[in-house]
Amino acid sequence: MNTTPTTPTRERLCDIYPSQWWPWLIPVCSPITPHQHGGSDCTGAGKIPIEKGWNKKAAERAEYCDIEPRLTFLEQHLNSGGNVGLALPPGIVVLDADDPKSAAWLVARYPDSPFQRTNAGGHAVFTYDPEHREIGATIKVEIAPGVVVDLRVGGKSQIVVEPSVHWTGALYEWEASL
Repeated sequence: MNTTPTTPTRERLCDIYPSQWWPWLIPVCSPITPHQHGGSDCTGAGKIPIEKGWNKKAAERAEYCDIEPRLTFLEQHLNSGGNVGLALPPGIVVLDADDPKSAAWLVARYPDSPFQRTNAGGHAVFTYDPEHREIGATIKVEIAPGVVVDLRVGGKSQIVVEPSVHWTGALYEWEASL
C-alpha cells in the first residue's frame, strides 16, 4: 500500500468519484492530530464523522446539494489534515475486511466489484435491495472459513475512503473504482 500522500484537490476528488457519489462524501476526523469529540479524546484515529447526523445530512444533500461549495469544503477539510468518508447510500452494502486473508478472498471471489485497499484489508462495495432486508448498521459475519468481514449497510454506515490517510500513514486507495 502506498504511504506517500498527495495533496487532495477538487480535480482529484472528481477523478476518483463520479458525481452521484459527491453528496455522500462526508468529513471525517484527522488520523494524526489529537482532537476531541463531544469533550472526550478521540480514539477513532481518523474514522469518526465530524458532523452530527451525517447519514441524514448526506441523504438530504443527495436531493438538493449544490456540489461546488461541498467540494470546496471537502478539499479544505482534506488539506487541513482531515479524512473523508463515504456515507453509504440506501441500496449499498460494503464488506469490510480487516485482515489480508479476508481482503484477498474478496478480491478473488468478486474481481469486478469496486474494491478499496485499507491499511490491513479492504472494502468491497455491492448493491442490494433494501426493500427486502432489514440489516443493522454493521454486523460481523464469517462469509467463508476464516474469512471474517464487517457488513456495513447503506443509510446506516460509512467507510473512510481515498484520498484519506490511515493513522499508520498508509493511504486508502481504490483498486477497482466506484
